[in-house]
Amino acid sequence: MKYKIVDNFFEGEDFDGIVDTMTNDQEFYFVDSITGGESDLFTSYGFGCNFVTIDQPGKYQDRRNTKLVRKINTLIMMRFGREFGLRNVTRSRLDFTTHRGKEIKLKPHVDIVGPHFTAILYFHTCGSPTIVYNETHEEDRSLTPEELSNLTEMMRVDSVSNRLFLFEGQHIHTGMCCYDTPVRLLLNSNFQ
Repeated sequence: MKYKIVDNFFEGEDFDGIVDTMTNDQEFYFVDSITGGESDLFTSYGFGCNFVTIDQPGKYQDRRNTKLVRKINTLIMMRFGREFGLRNVTRSRLDFTTHRGKEIKLKPHVDIVGPHFTAILYFHTCGSPTIVYNETHEEDRSLTPEELSNLTEMMRVDSVSNRLFLFEGQHIHTGMCCYDTPVRLLLNSNFQ
């Protein structure tokens, strides 16, 4: 699997100001399943904000902080576009989960169908990693219970503030709700 982990992604910029803006000056909406598909309202809920949607790739929605999200995605493409073949943003959104009091792994999934790269920029440090599995999924459907039970873990990437994790998006992956901090906020962008 092709991937890259970059700590201190923002160099010399006011990352704390970016985090403050994204956390405190952003409109979020409720989602009953932060990873999509079927949900358990007691564990899989979260809050989000779409900036680029799969049905309108490359087109940024006019939302608060769209300019900042576009800047982040452009910076990702400029730094890693040649290495990973990133040409355009096909989906970009903020994922915001809250403290649940215990470790809860969310439903494994892929963000979009087809070859792409997923970039996750973490805004907070917490004990809730991103888990990537060896298996890939390239169909427009949820994973079956049998497929879920046969997943084998490839790697865990810790949620560290100002860390960028870029990986081949066909790999099934998931996150966890935060249990040791009040919130877990990240920008999840997909590139083709």
